[in-house]
This record gives sequence, C-alpha cells and structure tokens, in this order.
Amino acid sequence: ECENTVVCQVVIPCRETFWVRDKSTGQIVQGEYEEDRTSCGGDGDDGDGDDNNYGGDATNETPPQRRRRRRKNHRIVHHLVRFEQVTKTRLVRNSSSLFPFEHELGEWQITDIDDLCDGNQLL
Repeated sequence: ECENTVVCQVVIPCRETFWVRDKSTGQIVQGEYEEDRTSCGGDGDDGDGDDNNYGGDATNETPPQRRRRRRKNHRIVHHLVRFEQVTKTRLVRNSSSLFPFEHELGEWQITDIDDLCDGNQLL
C-alpha cells in the first residue's frame, strides 16, 4: 500500500467591498456599504416600497444603471486556495490488467488561503 498527497491550487476571483463603520454611531465613515440582497439568493424585495426590485430609491434606477454604480463600490480580488487530498494505492495481486492497481480517494481539505499558513494545515 502506498499513500500519495494530491495538491491542487485554485485562483478564485471575488468581488469585495470595503467600508468602515463607527461602532458607536453606526455611521459609515469610509467607503460605501450597499446591501445587495438579490445577488445571493435573496427574495428580490429591495425594501423601497415599489415593485421594480431595482434596489434603487425614488430615482428608479434601471438594473444596468444600478450595476454600473455598484461596480464602483466593489473591486475584484483574486485569492489562491490550496486543496490537498491523500490517496491510497494498492497492488492487486494476480491481476491480468496492464495497470494492476486499486485506488482509494481521500477527502479534499483546504490547507491554505493566499499562502497565509506557509504550507501548515489551515484547520
């Protein structure tokens, strides 16, 4: 029996938003906070009392106008995520196969994000 570690690194683009909120007043002091309930499986009700679900206010922005405004508040950041899996390989005796091996796959684990752990296990 032989154990091998399979390592896979994936670059994941993420849309990130930045803001700083004063904890005592709740006021946004830097950046802009904009909740987008429809992009993550929300109910589509933007809470402004009309039926357009644009998420706008009395200006009645169209969806393309809202997307352009939202893009200004976000930036795309790429994160490097490392996954590892331990596999086991066994020789199958008396096999007539060209490759007489049996493989057992392990479970994928996230072992690092953005090289923060320097190769040490994350969880």
